[in-house]
Amino acid sequence: MKKQFIFLFAFLLALVGTSCKNESKSNDADGVSPTDTTQQRIVEKKTMTEAEKKVLNSVFSKIMATPELGKFASASVTSGLHEIISKEEGPFTVLAPTNDAFAALPQSKMKALLDPDQSEQLILLLKNHVVTGNFNSADLLQSIKKSGTFPLNTLGGAVLTARLKGTDIYIQDANGVEAKLGKTDILGGNGVVHLLEKVLNTN
Repeated sequence: MKKQFIFLFAFLLALVGTSCKNESKSNDADGVSPTDTTQQRIVEKKTMTEAEKKVLNSVFSKIMATPELGKFASASVTSGLHEIISKEEGPFTVLAPTNDAFAALPQSKMKALLDPDQSEQLILLLKNHVVTGNFNSADLLQSIKKSGTFPLNTLGGAVLTARLKGTDIYIQDANGVEAKLGKTDILGGNGVVHLLEKVLNTN
């Protein structure tokens, strides 16, 4: 698990570095050639663009920093979802299944999701765990109390339903699969992350 997070952290740094390299190439094209001095290189490393700051404060960055979401983070990179939730404005509400939630899936289901020839299944599954809009737990609770349930539209085109069971918030998919929210309100610059105790069957 520790190796996995080292890899993901390095990946995030590379993601941020890409925009830095692109900016440098742009400067070269404009005829601006940076002076090759140690002092200037140090200044450049300390100065981050607004785009780089957004990536480091994105919901994807928060997901990567949450140990319980290692498998979701890895799957996001594999599917390309990270490009959306790290760079786009959103806002997004990410209902991220935990490592235990993925481990509870049947082996046949996991094998199908990880099959490169069926990558569209993984992409759709993950997109259907990302809701358009910024809904923290207080927003969800208030909205549910108004009408008993609250619909949530996902990036994959699915409609999830938030409801209360006792004092807990549950998310239900169109197939009737329910998952309880665990840790909530992990705030990022372009949205919020809630941990989900089960993988929804949204395909």
